Amino acid sequence: WDETTAGEMASQMNLIINKSPVQLGQQLLRLGLFQQSSINSIVLDVVYSDDNSSIKQNNKLVFLLGDQLDQLFDPLTEYSPESTDKIYKPPNKPLSFYQNSRLISIFNDSNLISSICQELLTVQTNFTINLVNFLQNFVIPLRIKVLEHGIDKLPISKLNSIFPPTIDEVTRINCIFLDALKSAQPYGSFEIIKACGTSIPYFYKAYMRHEAATRNFNDQLSSFLDNFHHQIPERIDTSYFTKRRIETIIHGSLNLTKLKLILNRLINEKISHLNTFTINNHKNSLMMKKLISKYYNSSIQTIDSFGNDKLKPYESRVFTPTGKILTELANGWPIDLQYGWVNRRVISIFDCENLMSVDNMKDEITIIFSDHILFLKIIDENYYNQIKKKQRKSRKLRSSPITNIPKLKVSGWADISNVFPSTYNDGVFLQFFVTGNGIKLDPNQPELTQHMRKYKLSDPNKLNDGYKIIELINKAKILNKSSPFHLFK
Repeated sequence: WDETTAGEMASQMNLIINKSPVQLGQQLLRLGLFQQSSINSIVLDVVYSDDNSSIKQNNKLVFLLGDQLDQLFDPLTEYSPESTDKIYKPPNKPLSFYQNSRLISIFNDSNLISSICQELLTVQTNFTINLVNFLQNFVIPLRIKVLEHGIDKLPISKLNSIFPPTIDEVTRINCIFLDALKSAQPYGSFEIIKACGTSIPYFYKAYMRHEAATRNFNDQLSSFLDNFHHQIPERIDTSYFTKRRIETIIHGSLNLTKLKLILNRLINEKISHLNTFTINNHKNSLMMKKLISKYYNSSIQTIDSFGNDKLKPYESRVFTPTGKILTELANGWPIDLQYGWVNRRVISIFDCENLMSVDNMKDEITIIFSDHILFLKIIDENYYNQIKKKQRKSRKLRSSPITNIPKLKVSGWADISNVFPSTYNDGVFLQFFVTGNGIKLDPNQPELTQHMRKYKLSDPNKLNDGYKIIELINKAKILNKSSPFHLFK
């Protein structure tokens, strides 16, 4: 008990007007003052000495930590902001089975199967070489000259709209796939199919972004060549990089169709070849065919989805690789987030209601970056008028999307390493306790800070509730680490 503190607090109190005890009780419950909050995920840093004398103790420690993970995010089930390195890993020894007491390797392939595997590798090699060549000898020299202001009336933003950064992403994923095929080739057709099944699913998001970014590429390329052909750097061989060749390289999804046709032939021959063996152990035979079908379907379903899924407009993205659009959308942008976009990654974005807001504009957008958490307040009266209209019509908030992006203002930001979230009421409500410098409120008044925020999620579900957001914040903390580490779960 402190009389001074109690007096200061009492002097700041105001009489509650036009609020019933029920409303007061509901607000106390919404703020989580009488409920237990919980967490489902926590990050622990384990530091151990790395020397020969402690190897046994370290091995015991590792065993107790849990299962070691190769990747922080599962790219097949969730958005993965991690940089993709190696996806496929060749086996230490190939799968095999016994026939008549004799060990037979699963990659005991026929000449036809081997030739189809070689054809697949050749097609992917040629396409990847063309991509790398185009990126290194055309796009990058162009970017360098534009950044040096060497091309009049062509800013880097305009160049990136013609030759978007998705080209780099597509090139990288194709290089990784080619490396996987090369690693798998010595082990036969089964490993080739496995390499396809584990690598091609990574193509989906990269190619969907690329297709959306290059919808009007042919017209933009024609305009670029007409207006700037005389300013193209001399080191670029324009006789080689013709308009038709560039269009063929950019529209790389056509290569996926070739891969699908080759895979279809490979799987038919492989299954037929397996059926020619009289396998005593019927269980092994079924296991092999099941694995082959699993990897094949993983590849084909990803390729087929490109023709079925609807492309989302590239210009409606909330952010660019440099953060430019996002900074233009919101007022009061902090200096901490004006730079560092080369390494910064967006982990998640979700809608919520600020339970501690003192005005009627309570809706916010929270963005989890790999290094910061950012709170954007919606300050658009038209937005709230639309919400009220929908409430009156259907009594259900956000039954249809808002047509335009509303006006936004930065209401706070904090270093992700200082954020400690918890949830209550079955994952519907979130509270952020922020240590260190806390939540900064105004770039012009650095002394203004908060250490607590409470939110209600706008549309909580199994894929987006308080527990999932806690997990994503902890993953962001891990992703933000600069020193090497082993990851366990």
